[in-house]
Amino acid sequence: MDIARAFYTEFNIYAIIIVGMVMISSLTSWGQSTKERIFRGALGCLISFLLTDMFWNLIDGTAFLAANHWAMYLLKTVYFFSADCMAFFLYLYFKQGNEDEGMEALRIRVRHALPPLIVHAVLLIINIPTGILFSIDENGLYRRNGAFIVQYVLIVVCDPVVIGTLGKIAKVKDIPDMDSLRNGLSDHISVAVNELHNSASDCAESENCHLYHN
Repeated sequence: MDIARAFYTEFNIYAIIIVGMVMISSLTSWGQSTKERIFRGALGCLISFLLTDMFWNLIDGTAFLAANHWAMYLLKTVYFFSADCMAFFLYLYFKQGNEDEGMEALRIRVRHALPPLIVHAVLLIINIPTGILFSIDENGLYRRNGAFIVQYVLIVVCDPVVIGTLGKIAKVKDIPDMDSLRNGLSDHISVAVNELHNSASDCAESENCHLYHN
């Protein structure tokens, strides 16, 4: 295993352990409010995302993947859908008020947020026989195809447009502030990427990294 693949796998394992500990803690010490259950749903999706990302990193470009194309379709389908579901739960979590708000407001938000998620799920199912989003080429290598960008369009563009439009049609007072949500998530992602980059740089400069070459 090369140093980049080993470090990436190690990072994913640490991340899964940390998120898993948070989820276990939430089951034993947190309450059972609607907002806390939604957050646990987001944590479950994050673990699924990290696991499929780790396994994909281990088999990408290997003989196993070349002989078992189903592994790519399974891992990538779960990977992308987990990311979309995580965003779905985070949206519900950030917009959920206190328990006095009632379940009707949550049901409205779920109905507004589901269309892009359903479209994405259908596309991922259709992709399995058609390869319109991604596929394995004749050399056993993963490749993104023409409609791949549609996945990001659904998340980045359609989510705020569809949710906001349906909210206005239904005259819901609590219309999602998707710009604020995206900016907040972008800040957290930027911090995480910077931390990962700094850790990788420190590792590359230390003697410990040379252990991977032995």
